[in-house]
Amino acid sequence: MNFLQWRSTLGLFALSLLCACSKTPTASLPQQNAQWLKDGMIAISRPVPSIRHSASQEMLGFMPIQAPKHSGAWVAFDTSKNTLSIMNGEKALSVISGQGFENLKPGNYSIVHKQKEALWYAPDAYFTARNLPIPAKGDRSRFRRGALGDFVLYLDKDTPIYSGPVWDAEIGGVRLEESDVAKLYSSIEVGSSVEVR
Repeated sequence: MNFLQWRSTLGLFALSLLCACSKTPTASLPQQNAQWLKDGMIAISRPVPSIRHSASQEMLGFMPIQAPKHSGAWVAFDTSKNTLSIMNGEKALSVISGQGFENLKPGNYSIVHKQKEALWYAPDAYFTARNLPIPAKGDRSRFRRGALGDFVLYLDKDTPIYSGPVWDAEIGGVRLEESDVAKLYSSIEVGSSVEVR
């Protein structure tokens, strides 16, 4: 008996042993699970079980891992502590305190604009509160220099992060110290995500 005949006989013996140990008769085995190879060997296989995972998970082999929620530089507001954190991925680089956090609505935002030495456009309420005549829309007297400080970042057109001399409801937004806004300005780009909790 040559080697190939011996191997084929051994394969048949293994298959008959497998079928004898199984309650399933050989005839009822699915065709795709048992195959004779050209060299006389038999290959017995079964389908790989499917693995379900959600869209928020990535697969590494067969081990599901949780994808990081954020990557790169972004900003996290904690309205319960009146703090803003400059984040890199999931690591806090700096935690800053300020004023006006209670007026922020929880949600996800992004930095829509940032500017140095920005002018503040005073609304009608600013002039009414001071018993001043209300100028026409777009009038130069509505633009106030210094109210926002040297640096300003906007969550939307009505919500600045600034360092003016005082926090004022007419300006709204969040007021921080000048050095903190400068740090935020240099760390965060337009389009960076902002999470308010």
